[in-house]
Amino acid sequence: MEKEYDSKIFVKKKKQKYPRNKFFSYSGVNRNDKSFNYKDFRNSNSIHSHFNRCNFFGTLFKKSTLKYCSFNGAIFSGITFTNCNFRGSRFLGTTFDNCFFNNCNFQKCKFKNAKFINCYVKNSCFKNSSNLQLDLTECQVSKLRLADDVSIDALKEKYKNTNVEGLINKTNICRFLKICTLPDLIFALDTIKENNRIQLAMFSHVLAKIK
Repeated sequence: MEKEYDSKIFVKKKKQKYPRNKFFSYSGVNRNDKSFNYKDFRNSNSIHSHFNRCNFFGTLFKKSTLKYCSFNGAIFSGITFTNCNFRGSRFLGTTFDNCFFNNCNFQKCKFKNAKFINCYVKNSCFKNSSNLQLDLTECQVSKLRLADDVSIDALKEKYKNTNVEGLINKTNICRFLKICTLPDLIFALDTIKENNRIQLAMFSHVLAKIK
């Protein structure tokens, strides 16, 4: 289950496989000191733009391209990056808190003084990046084995056809159990499930409840 595309943000032309993000695509733009919490950067295309000291909490990043951009001092929290391209970007003093990099490109990026807290990687490239303080062997998501299939299947059944259904997979559950107990996780999921304002829950919704 995935959040639907907002027609105010996305436009799809003929022969395009995916709608283009017309609202969060930038070229040579300064967006420093902004809050992008819960914004939708899916299918966006940015280059040579600045997002220094910006906050990204619960922001959607999928098929996002942000090449040669600056994120110095920015904070990314509760983000799942999927099929994203950050080639040549700068992350000096940036904080990544409970993030997951899935099939992403961070080639030739700069990470001086960047912090990674409970972050995991799958099929992502950091070739020729500098000052990366992330152990790419130990942070592989495949090493997370905190939940068995029986428990995950039980959670899938419990939250079937609810706004948290899309969160229930082995990767997410193991990431949650790294920072909280199973009872705490279930309490958070139950609370979000009862919130009618949240149509489709994301990792960050749960993170806000258990941290």
